[in-house]
Amino acid sequence: PARIRARQVDIEGQAVHLDRAANRVWVDGTGFARLPLPAQVAQQLPHQVPQATLTWQDRMEFDGQTVTCGEQVTLSGPLQRIWCQQLSAELREPIDLSGARLPEIAVNRVEAHGGVRIENKTMGPQGLESLDTIQLVQLSVWPESGQLVGAGPGSLETIRYGRGVALAVQPGAAAGQEPAPHQLVYLGVDFQQKIEGNLHQRQIDFRERVRATFGPVTDWQQRLRVEDPSLLPEGGLMMTCQQLSVFQIVKRFHDGLPIEITALGDVLIRGGEFAAQAHRMSYDQAKDLLVLEGQGRANAKLWRHGGVGQAATQAQKIQFWPQSKRVKLDGFQGAVWDGGSTASG
Repeated sequence: PARIRARQVDIEGQAVHLDRAANRVWVDGTGFARLPLPAQVAQQLPHQVPQATLTWQDRMEFDGQTVTCGEQVTLSGPLQRIWCQQLSAELREPIDLSGARLPEIAVNRVEAHGGVRIENKTMGPQGLESLDTIQLVQLSVWPESGQLVGAGPGSLETIRYGRGVALAVQPGAAAGQEPAPHQLVYLGVDFQQKIEGNLHQRQIDFRERVRATFGPVTDWQQRLRVEDPSLLPEGGLMMTCQQLSVFQIVKRFHDGLPIEITALGDVLIRGGEFAAQAHRMSYDQAKDLLVLEGQGRANAKLWRHGGVGQAATQAQKIQFWPQSKRVKLDGFQGAVWDGGSTASG
């Protein structure tokens, strides 16, 4: 195989072509390249080789600033892998392939198209802390700012250490009782339109017909992909909404990396013995606080189901602390019973 090396970049293939006058290099057919990791990533991996490997099956072209690869493309680093049908990356500054000018290599933008799949690991002092998988149609990432935009339909699955999410706490547990420490918790999200977010801020937004599933799992391979909430394990729940935002708090607590979740538009939550309905829902795992908000004349509702005669609490705003079972109501409208009567308070 032929090989070209420029600074920290290695390119190898059966036939590597270099046109110095046009400042262009290309590979026909299968090939691979070794690329340096961004400095901020390399600093987090002092015991790893600060390098990523790019492979492709069809063709690679590089014009000094933008590299494009086609067919079964894979980009692999120490903690992340990307699979897609076509990938392009634009450098912040062009490279002079004649060797007269070789700036530090920094990627300005990465675009992936066709069957995009991303796997990402988060490591902590004790080892693996979270495992994330995203699948979607197209994804654009700006590494320096951390901004990302993707087109659906698609899905996200994440497994991490934590305490579970809001209503996943079982009503039968004693008030104030803490879940088992270091419990693996699963979050799966399906969306139809798009995602937006920021990698550095650890935030991602899902748009249009969003469906999410939460619950405890026993290992890193288990997934909770069910249609019926009654089939979820103890402590599981399902939620549907129009928009969902997930934010992972960087600060580490004794039981993992806590997250904040905000859902907007036709929010419906089902799981355990509780259910909830609202225009807007927010959950702060670190504070163990679930907030439900209505809109206009449509109140937020929180009810315990499973038997005739159970009541739904209605208010413009409901604050619920799952661990202590404490509820605070703003704009209380009463309790609507299964039979349809209303008890005002």
